[in-house]
Amino acid sequence: MTSRKKDLKEIPLETRNYDAMVNLLEQIYPGRGFELMKDNTIEDLLELADKYQVEQVFTNCKAYIEMMMEYQPPINKTLLYLKIVEQYGHCKQLHSLRERLVKSASLIPSNRIKRSRHYSSLPPTAQRDVFFRRLQELEKIT
Repeated sequence: MTSRKKDLKEIPLETRNYDAMVNLLEQIYPGRGFELMKDNTIEDLLELADKYQVEQVFTNCKAYIEMMMEYQPPINKTLLYLKIVEQYGHCKQLHSLRERLVKSASLIPSNRIKRSRHYSSLPPTAQRDVFFRRLQELEKIT
């Protein structure tokens, strides 16, 4: 850090989304956490957490996704979470969820997956793994 930045009383945070930055700060405040997460803000929050290396946010995100997956989530949520885990798979907290999400997505009928709004943004590796898992299950039947 330069000496000029050390002397600043305020550190400018470069972000395009004020609400996401507030959400990031709420995540690291003691006593708060994954209960503040929402599906519509999770991607912006993780982008900032990755940029500023805030590990607690990834831990909270994992807890949030695990909680949401306890109840049979809608197809769109399963694919959204798989997309997020794939995008931030380099973070150990989220990487451990990948297999569970692939398994869950592989149980969804393929025509319903294709109609999902998150299907087209799902990385090709995730699409491949979901359909490969389906193929493995079909081979067990025959």
